Amino acid sequence: MLKVLIQESDVMFRSGMKYFLSDLFYQRFNLQVGFMIDYTSENIYEADVIVISMCQGESYTCFPELRARRKG
Repeated sequence: MLKVLIQESDVMFRSGMKYFLSDLFYQRFNLQVGFMIDYTSENIYEADVIVISMCQGESYTCFPELRARRKG
């Protein structure tokens, strides 16, 4: 099972991303997807894919909590 962490406050967008990623990984790779919403250091470490909502210019900001993620 593939674990996906989504950090997004917009419920409609998050729902669409869940549907899109579930369908994508199932159709292409025959993988089931489990979703995590809580943006904690434990979930960051366990996640295989992390989707983060950012404002303009925020992509240049350092996110120290992402240093704890699993590499790969």
